[in-house]
Amino acid sequence: ILTILSHSVAKRLGDASFWTGLKQLREDWNLTTADTASLVCNSMAKRLDRPSFHAALRRLRTDWCIDKTDLKKLMCNAVAMRIEDDVFWTFLTDLQATWKFTKKDLCTFISGCVVARLEDVASFHAGLQRLRQEWGFDKDDLRKFICNGAAKRLGNDEFHASMQRLKLDWGFTKKNLVSFMCGGVASRLGDEDFHKAMQDLKTTWGFTKEDL
Repeated sequence: ILTILSHSVAKRLGDASFWTGLKQLREDWNLTTADTASLVCNSMAKRLDRPSFHAALRRLRTDWCIDKTDLKKLMCNAVAMRIEDDVFWTFLTDLQATWKFTKKDLCTFISGCVVARLEDVASFHAGLQRLRQEWGFDKDDLRKFICNGAAKRLGNDEFHASMQRLKLDWGFTKKNLVSFMCGGVASRLGDEDFHKAMQDLKTTWGFTKEDL
């Protein structure tokens, strides 16, 4: 019970439609009390009285064979906010068709920052394709590479140019890039001070790409 009492849940405890929606969720997904407590987030609580929201959840089961364990991994505030939108489903279809995503891939790739990029989905798609074209990414590389910082900058030309600079300056391969990327790195790529400091690691300290 303690883990379910988010701000939005607390606000709706006296709302009969919330309880009806919660019952529907439990019946549709065969949820236990523990399942329910770990699944229901703020944005989900706000939408539990919408038939369209429950229909979208069921579509995950139909289109992706999502079960309740998968749903708990996939669901977050951002997903709950966008799951009724056509652009969300078009994006998932593209992941399935272009990248051959399975439900396991989907559950490890989708995050709040990835879903946030659906506000500019054309730019995000273009960034994903550049990873495929310029680095030879497959879906496993993509899942390992993506982080909040990388998702935010994936449509940015400077970001891609800076990754190419790592290839020129350090001899980065796809494997190096995937293991090197994190939120902090993504936020600094293109910053000249960062690249100068990287060069200092090489010339002064003898670092190689395997040391980074």
